[in-house]
Amino acid sequence: MSGHTPGPWRLLGRELYGSDGSRIAEDIKTIDARLIAEAPEMLAALRRAVLALAFVVENLPGMHDDYIAVSTAIAKATGGAA
Repeated sequence: MSGHTPGPWRLLGRELYGSDGSRIAEDIKTIDARLIAEAPEMLAALRRAVLALAFVVENLPGMHDDYIAVSTAIAKATGGAA
């Protein structure tokens, strides 16, 4: 994803701010804002999870679908860059 504001982000009321203090979004619903604010941390967690799943799949082929699901989620969130 190009042109994104790097995290961590913080939520103040219904406005979302980047780590540089720039306002990213305003007047957003609380639940949506929480998801958006935590997106950088969730992406980092998914990237760690996909590495762990890649290792596990070697011994437990049944986990392959989970590996694909996490890899696909990362690709969708980043515009194709895992």
